[in-house]
Amino acid sequence: IDIDVTDQVRLHNVIFADDFRGNIEEIFEGRLSHDPSIYVYVPAVADKSLAPQGQTGIYVLMPTPELKTGSGIDWSDEALTDQIKDVIYRKLATIEVFEDIKSHIVSETIFTPNDFEQTYHAKFGSAFGLMQTLAQSNYYRPQNVSR
Repeated sequence: IDIDVTDQVRLHNVIFADDFRGNIEEIFEGRLSHDPSIYVYVPAVADKSLAPQGQTGIYVLMPTPELKTGSGIDWSDEALTDQIKDVIYRKLATIEVFEDIKSHIVSETIFTPNDFEQTYHAKFGSAFGLMQTLAQSNYYRPQNVSR
């Protein structure tokens, strides 16, 4: 963004959904939320050299269903990604310094589950790995395989 907000936000920020439990259920049911919890990372808070002078880079993560669970979501639909961006802008606006963030965007990159699957070969486009359960730990963890 074209403004320096590093003295007005924290390095790590979480904006919770009004209904957090409902938000989590939506994800596991394969639905996108109209009121998601989002994570906002502002790296220049820790190191000013990570953004041009007078500007701030921010990273926003909105948890979504992976491709198998969210099979009804068409991530190639530009209208859908525009709707999701509007939801994110609305959530960001709850932090005073981001009230008018849309008018300050210099560039943006959107990464969807399709991108995670295609770029990182992440199964079903999941941004996260295995669950940290006993059945997926130590000797039970699926082994890396090289062909």
